[in-house]
Amino acid sequence: AKQQEAESWSSVPPKTKNNKKNNNKKTKNKKDLWKDALIKEVGTNCRAEMCGLNSKDHTVYARVVGDFENQSISVGKVLQVMVDEEWDQLIHQILERKQTVEKDAYPSATGLLELGAVWLLNETLYMSGGGAAAQRLSTKSADLVPDWKDFTLRVHAVPQRYFVAHEYDWTKYCRGRLIGGTIAVSIDGVSPPVPFSGMPDSKDGVIVYDDPKLGFAVLCKPAPMPGHATLDNHAEDCCSMFQKALENTRHISLPPRLDGEYLDTHGLLLVSTQKQFLHYMEHTHLDSLAGYSKTGVVKKYRALVCVKDPDKMDLLESYVQKGTIITHYYNHHSKQYKKQKPKNDNKWHAVKMRVTAMGCETSGLRAACVATPYKDEANPDHTLARRLWGIASETPAQDLGVKYVMQIEVEPLTGRLHQIRCQLAEMGFPIVGDAIRGGGVCETADHQAHKWTRMALQCCELQFYEPERFEVKSRSTSSSSSSSSSTDGSDNKKATTKSKSYVPSKKKCSFQLLDAWWSEMLYNYEQGI
Repeated sequence: AKQQEAESWSSVPPKTKNNKKNNNKKTKNKKDLWKDALIKEVGTNCRAEMCGLNSKDHTVYARVVGDFENQSISVGKVLQVMVDEEWDQLIHQILERKQTVEKDAYPSATGLLELGAVWLLNETLYMSGGGAAAQRLSTKSADLVPDWKDFTLRVHAVPQRYFVAHEYDWTKYCRGRLIGGTIAVSIDGVSPPVPFSGMPDSKDGVIVYDDPKLGFAVLCKPAPMPGHATLDNHAEDCCSMFQKALENTRHISLPPRLDGEYLDTHGLLLVSTQKQFLHYMEHTHLDSLAGYSKTGVVKKYRALVCVKDPDKMDLLESYVQKGTIITHYYNHHSKQYKKQKPKNDNKWHAVKMRVTAMGCETSGLRAACVATPYKDEANPDHTLARRLWGIASETPAQDLGVKYVMQIEVEPLTGRLHQIRCQLAEMGFPIVGDAIRGGGVCETADHQAHKWTRMALQCCELQFYEPERFEVKSRSTSSSSSSSSSTDGSDNKKATTKSKSYVPSKKKCSFQLLDAWWSEMLYNYEQGI
């Protein structure tokens, strides 16, 4: 059965010639692709060829050549040979080049299958520039014996890991939902209780609210962590972790978001656990963007931004007071943002957002100074800078040219990739931790010495109207029999069918986070701690 499953992929037709992407790709030569391949014996007169072991992204291609038809050369066997060779090169780098390697960065063969970092693809289609007909393999595929005549393994030997996913219990509620917590939930004006079975234990939970009947849940997403599976990791994302916690009993997907921030953003995340709710949110989201509906989704984000020019803070404050809509222009092809739209160029589309708050609401702190010439641990300015950007530099704020950091809240009115980050950077306020746009690097670690970077951007508020089931009646006309129509001339028979769909109710769902990971740092700054 596994053999037939592998062979079935070879019947996938390539893309048509009318596809522009297909025409742009030149046909590759198999000999050129495998010219410098490393060869290892995997059986009698049977070899495994591997290329890409020294590539930057550690994407390895492996195939089997020789007399493999009379032998059972499984995926797991080839994968183990590849991993052994990868580890041999790793030891060489550690001993001779004194290269440091992060813990658990190089998974075992079983670990690669568990992470979904191994793909089986059709080599002929790949070489022709058409669809590669790639199939992601799992631990169940270790004993799979493909037809090695036309199949190749693509292995992401060093997949991007998201260790923060294992720091939380995905079956439990957040501690912030308990009495006196930092998470506010309101369903039609009432705060629902946390079920006893969902009380957090040794690890903090991620569930903010769960309604299995209507088919949605709201999670408090850690960062950095993707919402969906990625090319080299489909085990450490929000959907996969939550579905694993539910023991695969429910459909899990993410409704359309108002922006493209999904990896570095933490905070509230709406998850669909039924397809019917997913369709409801799709229509609600599109209607709200088009301005047809007042019952759309409202999302607000809290960010800690860098202030390099203090005079611009007054301008930002005027935007808050007047409710000014800030507009930039985005090019989907070049992924660029500009303040002014180039003339006679239809590739640029308007992106809009509104700054709704500025400064800390609880304390009234407008901005915190981080630029100081004093390298004294007792100095609050120096201490805050080191807490935000780490201890790699004695003067991290001066290195970045940052004088103040300021907390703001924004509401995106359109949805484009990295919209909030890019618009704020264009205004001169890069987000703390957004290294690409001048916000520096914020590095942190867990108790197992796994390191990752984080960004000071949080989805802090989410509002939408709870759906209710609406029964739709539709009539379908079917022709009567020829005998009855000829004898008595009766009309066509009409059958009534009933279907249920979701429509917005009057119950408003509201979720709000009252603090972020940098809130305690700002509080300590005010107290001089």
